[in-house]
Amino acid sequence: MGIKHCGKSTIGRAWAEWIGWDFFDLDEMIQQEFDPQAQISVREIYNQRGEDEFRALEALSSAKLALGMIRKGRMVISLGGSTIENPVAMGALGKFGFLVYLEEKPETLVQRVEARGYPPYVDMARPREHFLELIEKRGKLYREKADLALPVMGKSVQAVIIILEKELEVRGYGWK
Repeated sequence: MGIKHCGKSTIGRAWAEWIGWDFFDLDEMIQQEFDPQAQISVREIYNQRGEDEFRALEALSSAKLALGMIRKGRMVISLGGSTIENPVAMGALGKFGFLVYLEEKPETLVQRVEARGYPPYVDMARPREHFLELIEKRGKLYREKADLALPVMGKSVQAVIIILEKELEVRGYGWK
């Protein structure tokens, strides 16, 4: 888990491949839940339906993932950047998984989001300042909920995977 553009999907996919587990992206599941036939982004869903319906879709998708973890176990899930603020979704997922917070430098995150587009929940009257406030606010929540805070700070995906593997081994978590 982590703020938008911290590397959740990229690192999550690489980690899942490295350890041979299935990978699920919560944003992709929300898209499928909204309309399995449509090619619509989570940004568009949020803009069209509003925060309440988006959070309901996020909670439903999280519950389905939690059920999958109960049935199958062994899966890597990339949460949405704002999932940390959805208590229903976090309640479902936090009970069954090991939560890793991918922490990146705020300025790096701002550069990435400015290049790729601000999320729909950012105040566009002051996007940079609001996004920095979100990074600080959510950073506290991520650290509070995380089983492991992992500073990625511009490291390569492979370097993060090696660090993650060592951190989990030290904590006694196996995946083989």
